Amino acid sequence: MAEISEELDKLSVALIQTAIDMLDAHDDVPVMLACDCEEELLTFEDDTPDGCYRAAREQIREFGAACSRYALLYEGFVQEDEADPGHPALLFEFGERGMECAWSGYMLYQRSETGPVEVTDPLPAGEEELLFG
Repeated sequence: MAEISEELDKLSVALIQTAIDMLDAHDDVPVMLACDCEEELLTFEDDTPDGCYRAAREQIREFGAACSRYALLYEGFVQEDEADPGHPALLFEFGERGMECAWSGYMLYQRSETGPVEVTDPLPAGEEELLFG
């Protein structure tokens, strides 16, 4: 496994923190894409969640050589096993040129009645396809 660069780590952490801040404000979290070739965070909201996710993945391919690292984040549910009803989670994947694959992970969250959203530490989910065109 290639080392995750400091730049990719910073990009991913900033994206995750933005999503947590949105949850704290009781906002929905759209599909979000951060990449090194765009100054602004890109959001995808004008379709179904699956459609937005596919559009974000396609956007990375369209950036082509201009993009050397990216982080993609969206809301979902994680089940520990078939009997588990599932828990709300922030799901993310990130990749960088030179890596053999992209990586994914998730953070479970719950809304507190009296305070900020409570999140777990990031947990690994496995390998993903690198999305560069």
